[in-house]
Amino acid sequence: MMERLLQNRTSILLGLGIYFALHVCVRSFVSPSLGYDESEQAFLSQRIAWGYNSQPPLYTWIQALLFQILGCNTWALAIFKNLLLLLTYVFLFVALERATGKVRLAAVGSLGMFTIPQIAWESHRDLSHTVAATCMTCALFYCILRLADRKLTRPAVGYVLLGLVVAAGILFKYNFAIVVAGFIVAAASITEYRPLLFNRKMWLAVATAAILLMPHCLWLMDHAQIASGKTLQTLTIDRSDYWIGNLWLGSRALILSTICCCGLTVLVFSVFYLRKAPDTYDQGKQILPVRLLIERFLLVILAILLAMVLTGHAVEFKNRWLQPFVCLVPAYLVLRFGDHVLQRPKAQRVAMGMTLATMLFLLVAVIVRPVAANLRGKYCWLNMPYDKLALAIEQQWQSTPQIIMTPHMRLGGNLCVAMPNTTIISNDSETLLPTNPKKAIGLVVLVTDQESAQDRAQFAKRVAQEATVNDMTEPWIPVELALRYGTEGATTTYYYCRLLRLPQTHPNRIANVPENTNHKSSLEPTKGIQPPSTRR
Repeated sequence: MMERLLQNRTSILLGLGIYFALHVCVRSFVSPSLGYDESEQAFLSQRIAWGYNSQPPLYTWIQALLFQILGCNTWALAIFKNLLLLLTYVFLFVALERATGKVRLAAVGSLGMFTIPQIAWESHRDLSHTVAATCMTCALFYCILRLADRKLTRPAVGYVLLGLVVAAGILFKYNFAIVVAGFIVAAASITEYRPLLFNRKMWLAVATAAILLMPHCLWLMDHAQIASGKTLQTLTIDRSDYWIGNLWLGSRALILSTICCCGLTVLVFSVFYLRKAPDTYDQGKQILPVRLLIERFLLVILAILLAMVLTGHAVEFKNRWLQPFVCLVPAYLVLRFGDHVLQRPKAQRVAMGMTLATMLFLLVAVIVRPVAANLRGKYCWLNMPYDKLALAIEQQWQSTPQIIMTPHMRLGGNLCVAMPNTTIISNDSETLLPTNPKKAIGLVVLVTDQESAQDRAQFAKRVAQEATVNDMTEPWIPVELALRYGTEGATTTYYYCRLLRLPQTHPNRIANVPENTNHKSSLEPTKGIQPPSTRR
C-alpha cells in the first residue's frame, strides 16, 4: 500500500489537502483567542493602506478580504495560512515531478520539508508573512522550470506570471528580494537558464512586477523608518563597537540558525538514503541544470548573508528569516542523490511512515499546546480569555464601546475578534487615531493588561498628552478572569476605564498624536512579548 501511495500523485496531493484542512479545523476549534502574528493581522486589517509597519501589506490585504467574507475570526486566519502552506508543498512537488519525471522523487523532496522545524511546526505555531514568502519561493522555482521547458503555448503569459510571483513575494516579505537576487545570479551562471534572462519577453515580467510594486514603493519613500526600523533593530540588537566581536556574534548566529533549519533534513536524508548505489539515475540534460540552479541559488544566498555578517552590522539571525531560503534544501538533496533514493524503496516506505507519524504528531501538538498548558506550566496567547474580557467591558457600561484603545496590538487584535463593531486603536501602531476623531462621540474605553499602576498611568498620558490623567479618565477597573484550559485558580487580570471628554479647549479630540506619526511608544512590545502575567 505504501508503495502505491509513493507512486500516486493524486493520493499524495489529496493527503496534503486533508492534512492542512485538519489543521484549519483544529486551530479554529481549539481557541477563539489569537496568537502573536494572528492578532497583528486582525488589528491591521481594520483598514486598507499602502503600508502598515515593518512588513509589506499584501498579507494584510488578502486577510482583510477573507475577514469580509468569513468574518473576523480564527477560521479566516487558519484558512489563509494553511492554504499557503498547502501551496508550498504542491509547488515544490509539481516542480520536482517536472524536473525528474518521477512521482517518487517529487514526494520525497516535497514531504522532506516536514524535516524543517520552522516550516513543519513554527508555521502553525505562529508566523504569517514568512509562510507566504516561503510559498512564493517554491512558486518562483516552479515558474522558472516551466519557462525553461519552452513548452508553454503562450510564453508571454509565463513571463507575466513570473513578474506576478516576484511582486507578490516582495509584497509579502521584503527579504524575498534576496530570493529573487539568488535566482537571477544562479540562472545567469547556467547555460540552460541564461536565455530566459536575456529574452525580450523578460521585460513583461519586469514591467508586471514594477507596476504592482510601484504604489507600495511610493509609500516606502515616505515611511522608510517605519518599514526598516524594527528589522534593523533586531539584526543589530546585541551589536557592540568592535567589528571582530560583531563578526563572531553574526557568524555564530548564522551557523546556529542554519543548523537548526537544515540539520535535521540532512541527517534524515543521510540515514535513510545515502548509501553506495549504482549510478543508474540519469543526471543529464534534464536533471543537472535544475540541480545546479538550486545549488547556486543556495550559494548566492549564503554569500549575501555572509556579506551582511562581514559588515559587522548583522549580529542576529532568527531561524524564521532563513525559512524562505532553506525550503529548497530537500529538493536539492533529491536532485543530487536521486539514484540513492530510487535504489532504496524500503527506506522510502519507512521514511513515508515516519512522515505520516510526524504529521499526526504535529496535529496533536497544535491541540496540546494550549489545552495542556497547565501541565507544562506555561500558558500562551491562546489561553487568554479575551472573549470574556470583551463581555465584561460591555456589561460594565451596558453598551458596546465605539472606540477601544490598547497599549499593544496583541491585545487590540484579539479585541477586534471579540468586538467586531468597535474601532480598536493601539498604542504601538503608527496610526493612533481614527481618520476622523470628531466621530468619537460614543463610549471610548482604555483597556490594558499592564499590572503596574505606573505603566497604566503612562499609557493614559500617552493617549492624551495635553490632559492630566484625572481630567481624562475614571479610575481603572480591574477584572480577574480564569484562563482557558487553566487549572483552578489560574487567572489573569486586565484593567479598563472610560475615557471622559477632554476640557472644552479640545472638545472633539481624544489624543494629541497626529495620524501617520513616526513616534514610537516606549511601551512598544518586541517579538518576544509574553502573554499577560498569570496567577496560579
